[in-house]
Amino acid sequence: MRTPKIEALHRAISWINERDGSSIPLLGIDLSPLDSNNWLAGFTDADGCFGITVYDTKKNELFLRTRVQTSFRIEVKQSYSRDVSYDQGGSSYFNILSEIASFFTVNLYTRTRKTEDKVYYAFVAVAHNYRSHEIVRKYFDRYPLYSSKYLAYKDWCLVQDLHKGNLNKEKLDTIKNIKNNFNSKRKVFDFSHLDSLHFN
Repeated sequence: MRTPKIEALHRAISWINERDGSSIPLLGIDLSPLDSNNWLAGFTDADGCFGITVYDTKKNELFLRTRVQTSFRIEVKQSYSRDVSYDQGGSSYFNILSEIASFFTVNLYTRTRKTEDKVYYAFVAVAHNYRSHEIVRKYFDRYPLYSSKYLAYKDWCLVQDLHKGNLNKEKLDTIKNIKNNFNSKRKVFDFSHLDSLHFN
């Protein structure tokens, strides 16, 4: 565990130990490098998002060209809903999101969203340039995603590959088609990537 949710895990283990006479140890926060295991892949399955943007650029109302941008972001609320001790890492998600942002060599941002009567505060790390994208791809090629975000990731990589070099009409049409069937717009799901999973 790397986030304040370790408090919930410790609470559950303590409950089991008290009622079952067990002695399951309460392990501390995992401080190993992010690229040493698949924790970040699991975290991304829950809180990550791949993005594709296609837009036209203009000058003096005249069309110049169509641009394509890809991004990867992780966004989580700033604080956990319960008190978390210092030994458990504290209640803020700042440390782990800072570590993630540093891993992808990007800045950490804060975001405020207002609804009717509530204000939500979040930390956001966005990989939006070539260097950070290379790190994203290297990590997820080594530690694959398990949810439908794996499908989004593969499409995201394909768009980046198509975008290299000259962006002709054929490539642009393919990218637009991918975008029109991306994330929440996806209608066909293929989970054959899970066939390689092995459980001990």
